[in-house]
Amino acid sequence: MQMTTLCLIAASFLATSEAYAQVQGIAGSSHQTAARGGNDDCANCTPLAGPGTYSFDNTAASMDGVADPLCDFFGTQEIDFDVWFCYTAASTATATVSACNQTTVDTKIAAYDGGCGSPILGCNDDACGLQSELTFPVTAGNSYLLRVGTFPGASGGPGSITITEGGGGGGSGNDDCANATPLSGDGVFAVDNTGGTGLDADPGCGSASADVWYEWTAAATGTVVMDLCDGTTLHDSIMAIWDGSGCPTVLLDCNDDTCGLQSTISTPVIAGGVYMVQVAGYVGAQGAGNLTVTTLPPAQNDSCSNPDIISGEGTFNFDTTAASMDGSADVLCDAFGTQDIDFDVWYEWTATSDGTAVIETCNLTTVDTKLAAYDGSGCPVAGAIACNDDTCGLQSQIAFTAVAGQVYTLRVGTFPGASGGLGQFTISMFTPYDGYRYDDGSSDDLLGLTNGGEMAWIHSFEAEGGSDTIATIQAAWGSALWQGYGPGNGSAANVYVWDDPTNDGDPSDAVLLTSFPTTVANVDTDILNDIDIPDTAVTGTFFIGASIAHSAGQYVSPLDTGTPYGGEAWIAGEIAPAVFDPSNLGGSGVLDNMANIIPSYFLLRAVGDGGGGCVSAIYCTSLPNSTGATATINWTGSCIVADNNFTLDMSNGPSNQPGLFIYGANQASIPFGNGVLCISAPIIRLNPPVFMDGSGTAVKVVDLANPPSQTGLITAGTQWNFAMWLRDPAAGAAGYTFTDGLSVDFQ
Repeated sequence: MQMTTLCLIAASFLATSEAYAQVQGIAGSSHQTAARGGNDDCANCTPLAGPGTYSFDNTAASMDGVADPLCDFFGTQEIDFDVWFCYTAASTATATVSACNQTTVDTKIAAYDGGCGSPILGCNDDACGLQSELTFPVTAGNSYLLRVGTFPGASGGPGSITITEGGGGGGSGNDDCANATPLSGDGVFAVDNTGGTGLDADPGCGSASADVWYEWTAAATGTVVMDLCDGTTLHDSIMAIWDGSGCPTVLLDCNDDTCGLQSTISTPVIAGGVYMVQVAGYVGAQGAGNLTVTTLPPAQNDSCSNPDIISGEGTFNFDTTAASMDGSADVLCDAFGTQDIDFDVWYEWTATSDGTAVIETCNLTTVDTKLAAYDGSGCPVAGAIACNDDTCGLQSQIAFTAVAGQVYTLRVGTFPGASGGLGQFTISMFTPYDGYRYDDGSSDDLLGLTNGGEMAWIHSFEAEGGSDTIATIQAAWGSALWQGYGPGNGSAANVYVWDDPTNDGDPSDAVLLTSFPTTVANVDTDILNDIDIPDTAVTGTFFIGASIAHSAGQYVSPLDTGTPYGGEAWIAGEIAPAVFDPSNLGGSGVLDNMANIIPSYFLLRAVGDGGGGCVSAIYCTSLPNSTGATATINWTGSCIVADNNFTLDMSNGPSNQPGLFIYGANQASIPFGNGVLCISAPIIRLNPPVFMDGSGTAVKVVDLANPPSQTGLITAGTQWNFAMWLRDPAAGAAGYTFTDGLSVDFQ
């Protein structure tokens, strides 16, 4: 889903959405067409000889140049309204082409090595306000093509460019990476890229050129921070650090602007290690300055194998300033195109109560944080159970279900490219609401499609007792806080119930069970309207939703941003004039989890009949297995014996290993093998054994009408306890373990 398709009503988010809309052309832009000038085409470039001031007029120009990545500014690689000049250098030097203070046009300038179709040497948009300045090396007598145009969307007009030549030509002694200047240890070192030519290696973090090289040897192990931020560096710099000596191939870090137009780089280093430092200019900018080098010692909990031990609720300190990154990328951590967490430090946290654990850095640091949590202790071997980048500005919040006495691994780091630093995080326990409800009853924001269309907002739930019947959907329309933006009372709307056939909480494969028309009422009051629907049976994971067609400028879905977000909210829909199909959510033009928009729930609930009075619970906890997680057990279907529709399922086991589901009437908690046996004799085996799949899950359909023995006959009104014995050779010792214990009251 494109972020540009959505608008939030809250002012801080609305401004961002409008900015995206401008980029997409939603607000619209136009320019007049007029007769072309003589140098409007590259082939008819106006000749220029050496330095001087030359006029241009691109009022009536067209665009015949091609887009280039070196011209990528503010999301576009194009130059509009371009006119062309053939410039012949008078000396071997560094040429500067500048429109600064010589026009009111929002210029964009590029230089090419030769004639039409030749390689680009550099490109610049805004060097001095909305005007451009470009620096590149030239050789006496050679011809270069200059392209003078506008930022796309701006109008052309008259003006002048000034060309100067200087800088001595040929670069300094360390212009070549093979002739790098040696540096070592910490300190302040003079650097100068004046006269630097070309780019020996492209670091990829900006339009770098005119680079010079330094070979730096680390004096200590830790994280080195190098910066040009002491005020002596006046040119627009780009810096990079590469692993090893000589002309480099392995990039460690790169930065364009950290402190104004100057740069900071940082990376873990080893005492005695040699690293190549590249100092360049943005589109060829040149100058001298001071490079400050500081090596910070590693944090004690920098490694996942040496976490800080914490427990319970409270406020905890972190310092990622000198941390390295030893955690792995995780798909749950995918934010803004990266699944990594940089500068990570680690904590082993023990929950002291049951509930939803909420961990956040909101208002506790200036660091651009990223948080993750993993089941079990030690370095993670399984995926994250929660991960978040930005919930509150650049800070983070995660929430996950925690069990008293269980251990969880917490990872506190930064968004890749951001610097580490000091801060705190809090851990608190939130008790979820009863029933099919996530919201706290009041809205903080509104959501809608920028261009209008039909949008559905969706919650996933687990059927109470494994199965239930949904009879009522409760939905609010508009927002009491943001009145006047929602749909009008009486507007047509719909509510839905879907099944989740894979029980993974992802509605892309949802199966529509019920679609029911309704009308909007009590708009902008946060009142949840009861919408009675035909009784709809649900099992396992299911979804509820509401949708409405709306016009551009309306914001229809009320958001609760205050409740800790656990990942169960989605939006789907179609941008006008496309038609939304609730029976094919996976094919919707818009489908995304609210974690990727703003982590929040909707004012949207359901009312069921309570699963027919069935009660189930995890009454006994086993121990982590070789995956680092504790194998869990659950059930789906119906606990009504007469239905004979009861299925056991387990997860978090070792992949491709055999196991055997067991049950009995008596509960226990006995250390046994590598885990805990949660059932005491007599124990009944549900043969034959089953194999866990590649993700460590297994399923067993239980035939309630034909038990393995009469001792195990399950009848209405009785309670039975279930677990699974599973092979785990990778854990060593006994080579087997157990799941948690599950009790079910049958009806």
